[in-house]
Formats: sequence, structure tokens, C-alpha cells
Amino acid sequence: MSRNLEPVFRSTSQVDRLVDAALDVERHSKGPKKKKLSPSMFPICPIKWFTYLFHQETRGYTESKATALLNIFADAGKAQHKHIQDALGHSGMMHGNWVCVNPECECAKAAKSIYDASGKRTKKGKATRTRSENNLCPKCGSIMDYKELLILYKGLKGYVDAVIKNPDGTYSLVDLKSTTVDKATNDRAFVAYQRLQIAAYAYVLKRRYGYDIIDYTLVYVPRDNPKKFVSVKFPFDAKEAKKAKRLIDGEVAKWSAAKKAVTTGDVFKIESLKPCKTEDQYWSEVHTYTQCPFTGCCFSSAQLHSKLKQFMQLSKASPHLSLDGVLSEVLSSKSKRQTGLGFVKGQNKRIAVKNVSI
Repeated sequence: MSRNLEPVFRSTSQVDRLVDAALDVERHSKGPKKKKLSPSMFPICPIKWFTYLFHQETRGYTESKATALLNIFADAGKAQHKHIQDALGHSGMMHGNWVCVNPECECAKAAKSIYDASGKRTKKGKATRTRSENNLCPKCGSIMDYKELLILYKGLKGYVDAVIKNPDGTYSLVDLKSTTVDKATNDRAFVAYQRLQIAAYAYVLKRRYGYDIIDYTLVYVPRDNPKKFVSVKFPFDAKEAKKAKRLIDGEVAKWSAAKKAVTTGDVFKIESLKPCKTEDQYWSEVHTYTQCPFTGCCFSSAQLHSKLKQFMQLSKASPHLSLDGVLSEVLSSKSKRQTGLGFVKGQNKRIAVKNVSI
């Protein structure tokens, strides 16, 4: 008898209320300071990242938070990535680094990193095979796990999902995106800013590491039915390479300006580099999952400058406050627009944003 996957009536029992509340519980954590820009962050806003970098500089660590619901989706996406990447190794075309995981093999022991009681790494693990399409261990012959290629370029740091070596010696780049069947099959999965990340990877792999990248593909894999994946492919030619270079140069400039402003306190430079010049542009082109905290003041230079100065003062004076706490106190008058909704200019109603164009 097949399972009925239709939504069921939600009662208001104590268990229901407990589970519903549990999904919204936030978990806060501290980590090492963010030092490098990742293509997965493109396009960045230097205003937002200035506050992030300034706050971590005053604390000596970076803060992160996520609800149980968000962690469920993130962990599912990570597991999905790993299983697909490992399985692509059987094609003989998946190019990257490989690590033996056979506990009885000396290669697996050499691949493990060692950490002391404080969490500091004392020994870095060594990949069993590097830049190879062979996923079998040279010692024991067992199937190995895939390790993503690391790219470093002009202050950028990132990890590539998949590089496919074609029979003619060229390479195709793949970026995996976790989604749902509904979004993938209804052509709502693709958003233009996600193309920026993979284009940057393609440029760096070709420019710095010598890979002859001829195309790149965004693959949207539904968590609820992976077989119904949808792919969007783009050629990586000379024209695309020029666009990718301009993109990287622009994002690095914004990141560098934000970092410099942390040291100098001069926020005028980063104000001129913000990606959206009007509130309508923010809602129609830049807005993604959560509302930018600066929408209520960002489009008035005087207000924005004043708020950033207040932010710096409060962040320094209140070490007990989290980044969100500081922003909440400084930006008390936020825009009332709802997350995930856009604004129709000249009207008093909002419509759902559909960031889809291929």
C-alpha cells in the first residue's frame, strides 16, 4: 500500500506545538574569522559585509546562526552533494581529488587529519589521488570518496562541486543545487545570481590552473525526487570569460573596500559600491531569501552613513551583543515589506518575485 503524501490536517495538540516550535529554534555558534571571499557569496553587498567583518574584528571570532529547519535543508543538501559526487567517480570522467576510506588501508590512515584537544589541526591529511579521474585506491583497490577541488585566486577561496573531463581533453564544470521537484519542474529553480558563482570558478580554473573549460552547467536536484533533476548549460567562451573577469574584479574590489573600511572607519567608499542603487532595484534584482536589514535607510546617504557610525560605536561598546543584536538596536525602523515579496512601483500592493530567466 503506497504512502499518502498529501498534506494532512494539522491539529493543535501539545506535540504539534512542540515540534513546530522546535523547527524554529535557532542555534548560535562561533568560529574562526572570515578572511577570504568565496564565489558562493556573489554578488556581495559591501555594506552588509562591512558590518559582519567589523563585528568579528571587535570580537575576535565570527558568529553564525541557523534554525533547526534551515539545518535540516542544509544537511540534506550536503548529503545529496556527497552521494552524487562519489557516484560520479564510477563514470571515469569525474576529475578531482580522491581519498581512501578503507580503515584497513594505510592510504586511509594517511588521508586523515589529526587535531589536538583544543581543535587545532596538528597533521593535515593527504589525498590518495589528486587531479585524477581514477576513484580506486592504488593500494587496496577500494572505491574512494571524492574531495572537492580547492581554488585560490586574488583573495578568492572556493570549492568546486564537479569537473568532468571530456574525451577530447577539454573540461566541463558542474555546480549542484539542492531544490524541490516543484521548483525544478516548474522552471523556478534557476536564479541569475547562481550563475555568477560557477562562472567565476570556470574563469579561475582556466586562468590560474590551466583547465580548458568549454562549458558549465547548473544542475538542480530535487531532494524529494533526485531523478527529476533539471540542468541549465552555458558555453564558456571568450565573451563569457571576459564577463567572468569583470565580475571577479568587481566583487574583489567590494570585498577589499569592506575590509579596508573596518580598519579606517571610512564608510564612504563602500557606500558607492553597493549593488542596488534604489529600493525598487533591491526588491526586483537583489533580494533573495532574507530581507536586508538596511532597506530602511540604505537609499539615503546621510541616513546610511549615520547608521553605520552608530553601528561601529555600539559594536565596540557592547561586547555582550551579537551582530543581530547590534543591528536590531541601530536599525530600529526597518522597512515593513515581507520576505519573498516584491514591490510594484506606483502601487500599494506587492507581488511575488520570480527571479527566473534563461
